Amino acid sequence: SLRPPALAWWLAAAVWVVGGALALRSGPSLWPQLPRLARLALGLAGWGWSNPVDGPNAPNGDRQHFDTGYGGVTVRYSGADMGKGDEVVALVRAAEAEHGAIDILVNNAGIQFVAPIEEFPAAKWEAILAINLSHAYYAIHAALPGMRHRGFGRIVNLASAHGLVASPYKSAYVMAKHAVVGLTKTLALEGAEHGITANAICPGYVLTPLVEAQIPETAKARGITEEEVI
Repeated sequence: SLRPPALAWWLAAAVWVVGGALALRSGPSLWPQLPRLARLALGLAGWGWSNPVDGPNAPNGDRQHFDTGYGGVTVRYSGADMGKGDEVVALVRAAEAEHGAIDILVNNAGIQFVAPIEEFPAAKWEAILAINLSHAYYAIHAALPGMRHRGFGRIVNLASAHGLVASPYKSAYVMAKHAVVGLTKTLALEGAEHGITANAICPGYVLTPLVEAQIPETAKARGITEEEVI
């Protein structure tokens, strides 16, 4: 069966994947125009979950549906700005209005910039903290009351190996990801008595567009070739 026992009886639940444009990936893409993190949503759809997905680069418009092929379960895509807390909250409210509940929340939005601390642009610093960290807070803040009321919730925050260790020239990213891990720990303690779990995933390097984009910046910052970075 495609349905894990723990999820099999929650088939009517909704999953919200926040930040779908720069995503972890594996295997061939099902549809070239679909953001890569939608693969995560599609996996959940295979277990019978409804899957809204949001991200900043909607392929053909602000909001779309994609048929997953799993009994009419669809992936819904939104182009809300994850750097703006009010838009994150609005996304959650829209999902709740359409699906009645958010039972699984996956926070994945992230950007990167590489530079020494003394040369780090203030605008980049603020953007990284807003998108990599604050979006998770706003999504959790908006979704948590409903989960608490229903006595069930699963929240997954995509952190990074940089949530556990540091690398040079990535001060904002390292700070944000460490904070995501801390937020997750606090959330786990607060949610435990209400049937709500929180986990942070801390992957290492995966060849995603986000990683590919920082190779030239890392080579420049370290004074080495792009081949040496890889």
